[in-house]
Amino acid sequence: MRALTETRRCALTAQLLLLALATRASAADRVQECIGEHVEAQLLRNQGRLVQARARLADCATLACPALVRNECAALEREVEDALPSVIPVALDAHGQPTTEPTLSIDGSSELVPLDGRPVTLDPGQHQLRFQYADGRVRDVTIVLVEAEQGQRVLGDFREKQNDAASDGRGWTNVAFVSAGVAAFALGGFTYFALSGRALQSELERCAPSCDNPSDADRMRSRYLVADISLGIALVALGVGAYAWAQRPEGATSVQSGTRGVRWELDATPRRLGVWATGEF
Repeated sequence: MRALTETRRCALTAQLLLLALATRASAADRVQECIGEHVEAQLLRNQGRLVQARARLADCATLACPALVRNECAALEREVEDALPSVIPVALDAHGQPTTEPTLSIDGSSELVPLDGRPVTLDPGQHQLRFQYADGRVRDVTIVLVEAEQGQRVLGDFREKQNDAASDGRGWTNVAFVSAGVAAFALGGFTYFALSGRALQSELERCAPSCDNPSDADRMRSRYLVADISLGIALVALGVGAYAWAQRPEGATSVQSGTRGVRWELDATPRRLGVWATGEF
């Protein structure tokens, strides 16, 4: 009986020794894992893969790691967290209203990101964001992030684009409007220089042949020349404006253009054609 008891005691002692050795081996393995995670995190950080680096640092900052490694990982984790850029994805529907209906994928990942207004952390560098409705409408947005750039707003814009016909109509109407302005200015110049030239001609006719200032004849010819040029510019501008007005689509009857606080508006109806100017002069 005593021999059996001693045998059991020896077997129990051996089991405890094996358990202690296994525990020590497991602890040693964990220490090696902690050190490996610390090294890998630094490599990932140097490569700009900050999201993965943060995950590794979070693993080696736990109580299971030695205090020296744990403290170093915690400090590096804070640095990486500060360097991580983030974006806030936002989508607008066809009417320009914010919507959470589209899905969002980043860099081709199958994991969908909710449009809930919360920031999404990404690595520095270029990223492709795809906003997509269930009916197949897609908006792709390419962004480039730098370290520590926080809360950049990225817009998936599904607002309806104005059709090309309307754009072309505004373009032709703009040409007609500008041409009308040039023609009006040129006609004003023609009127002024023609009248002033005619006044000089009348004076020369009264004093001929003994006029005191012979240069008046040159001044008269110069003013008539400027008047002729102004008239030519006005006729060309009117021709261009008439052609542009004829090319515009039906319904494109007005245009607005603002420069330095002035807004011009061309108003056209079947019975009226007018040009209006409002603003600061």
